[in-house]
Amino acid sequence: MARWIVGLLLYVPAVSACSAAAPAPVPSGVPMPDAEAEQDDSLRECFDEITRGVSERPIPVRLTEGTCGILEIDWNERVLPILASYAGVFVAASTLGEGRIVAFSGQDFISSDETSTFIGMEGNDTLVRNAVRWASDLEGSRQPRVLVDNSAVAGLLEAGGCDVRVASIQERRPASRGDCPIETRDWTAAALSEVDVAVVQVNEWDTTRVGQNEIASLRAFVERGGGLLIAGSCYHWCGEGADFFPGKFIVAGSGIRWDGDEEPDLASARLVSGPLSSSVALWQAYLDGGSVEALDMARLPDLFASVARLGRVDEVNRALRRVLSETPELPVSTGDPNARLSADVAMALGPFAWPTAHPWAATFPGLPDPDAERTERVVEVDTSWTGARPLGLYAPPGEVITLRFADEQASLGLWVDVGDDYDDLRSSCQDEEWCRAPCVGREYEVDASLVSVSNPYGGPLYLMLPDGPGARSPGGRITVTVQGAIAMAVYTLGETRMPDWERDLGRGAPQAILQARGRVRFVVPTLAAAKVADPDRILEFWSGFHASHAELAQEPAPRRFESHWIFDPQVGGGYANANNGRVALPFECVGMAWSTIGEYDYWTIGHELGHQFQTDDWSDGDLSEVAVNLFTLYTKNGYIHGGGEFETVGWKEDHYRHEDLVDFRWDDVDEWGKLQLYRQLVLCFGWTSFKRTFASYYDPAYPREEYGGHLDGFAIRFSAIVQRDLTGFFRHWKYPLSDEAAAKISSFGYEPWMPPGW
Repeated sequence: MARWIVGLLLYVPAVSACSAAAPAPVPSGVPMPDAEAEQDDSLRECFDEITRGVSERPIPVRLTEGTCGILEIDWNERVLPILASYAGVFVAASTLGEGRIVAFSGQDFISSDETSTFIGMEGNDTLVRNAVRWASDLEGSRQPRVLVDNSAVAGLLEAGGCDVRVASIQERRPASRGDCPIETRDWTAAALSEVDVAVVQVNEWDTTRVGQNEIASLRAFVERGGGLLIAGSCYHWCGEGADFFPGKFIVAGSGIRWDGDEEPDLASARLVSGPLSSSVALWQAYLDGGSVEALDMARLPDLFASVARLGRVDEVNRALRRVLSETPELPVSTGDPNARLSADVAMALGPFAWPTAHPWAATFPGLPDPDAERTERVVEVDTSWTGARPLGLYAPPGEVITLRFADEQASLGLWVDVGDDYDDLRSSCQDEEWCRAPCVGREYEVDASLVSVSNPYGGPLYLMLPDGPGARSPGGRITVTVQGAIAMAVYTLGETRMPDWERDLGRGAPQAILQARGRVRFVVPTLAAAKVADPDRILEFWSGFHASHAELAQEPAPRRFESHWIFDPQVGGGYANANNGRVALPFECVGMAWSTIGEYDYWTIGHELGHQFQTDDWSDGDLSEVAVNLFTLYTKNGYIHGGGEFETVGWKEDHYRHEDLVDFRWDDVDEWGKLQLYRQLVLCFGWTSFKRTFASYYDPAYPREEYGGHLDGFAIRFSAIVQRDLTGFFRHWKYPLSDEAAAKISSFGYEPWMPPGW
């Protein structure tokens, strides 16, 4: 099944958008003037039918939820974009076998959910009704017979005269073991046997509405001549997103796919019409050096990838040369269409050998030395560790690197990362210009024994090992042969010899890595790394900083991965940020890490590192930014300043006394004010009480069903640990303590407690 679907994506027959005939694919570079003229007329007829009576900007909203993505459009004569913005396509039509398809990029177009539906908006309602009529391919006055996902769509179509019934619910099941919740409709062959069109909502938020068994029946229905309207939101798809999205498999071969990215702005989306609406016409115009509007330009990156998959290498190279020649210099406005095209093509295309290095690579992460040697190296990776494992090799910008694995390792869930997870600035609304390439890293799944990778900007090579037994290899090691990369300097505390480090710094890679296993890792410019006289001193200091956070977290086992720190010339969305995989710090912190760091930077680094120690019990809502500062306060007090058990040395307002806080209320203060609640408990009960509380989340003596989690859980557990009734204290603060939690604390029978002076 999987191989058949891939084959469909690679072989795209060239047919008219309204015709079911399937002539042979157009050979590379061979024009078809007569066919093109006929196709233009056919496309215009289809577009006019689907958009009749629809205003140019039919959906004047910007969503607050992440329910709408974009559609990827392949090089395919059948595909007709309908609604698009500068971000990409939201609605498109195509054919599959004898049938017709209209695809929508989000659940909102046909959703019954009151919080995320466009039903009731005149433009959307007209568009959906027209699409049903077009997809039915009926002649004469007979109204389409339609099977729909929900009653909201049924009402919409009944008002337009359609013969409608709602598909029955086939299975309903809540989420379990990390799966998606299920609420599938009956899309079996029997249910579809007496209808002209199916209106299918693949998911609502992360709830699947199409079962795996119905994929084949829906495809067969369309291929035999049935019509299909299909909508879904990959951004909210449970698990691995677009890779396992049922809609992808239903429409495979139509030239339409879903992208997992969120795009909330529908207000700027307008109907697409004109001589370049066909993907084939658009691609040819760009190849020929013709003028392309910004709205059409947004569709080009998917065409680069699609044409490359078809093996039309010469055409891709011609198009890339135009992209590179028209790429503006940095810094550049985020609204520059050529800059956005250059950035999007760099992420959409690959693995592919670019004609030259991308010009933005020189700005960041940097170019290798011109005479840097490309090498072949056999690397062993210890699978007892997880996360990013540096291979000690650097991918030159735009060059293809090959990695060879043992056959059995292709099923271990491995990935190869080329470059690091710097913030993707393309989706940020805060930046008016880009000072570096807006998206720098690339990742590739290890799904075969031979894997090719590339990155137009270059970057360190990592083998990504998922947590859990799935990535374990017999013997505890994975051996990979890498060809075409540059050796780069990686210094590992307690393992690397200084002569080897100094030699590898001269290999010509623009970046280097310093790491302490299980603690921290820095990815820095080679020139900055070369200035470090004593790498051990630097790594020992920051390892201790990391160990202090870990000491408060009280995790039951030492971590088998590193906190991966990258230094970014343009951090997205603020000064610094973190996710589970890495900490992103401003570029100027590289020098600070080697020398003296000011008070503010200890807070910044400690804060971002704290995010990597947060559990679900210390996340979400207004708690997230408070909890991370609790970690920082612990590390600053003890590790940095040598403070004691009942101290908070390094707190920016250490003069605060209990009586000064008597008027503080949880909802009336910011995260620093909320931190005072925890600081009061430190001053009275000590840091050891906090460590015991953190440990209790992993201790069977404090079962979750009895001691709770999140805000209630902390209050219950801390009260139990210190053996005091803290209900009055939390109530005074107006801390969001539930009545059930307060009753649980009272049931312990401990003496009530309030801070001195309260």
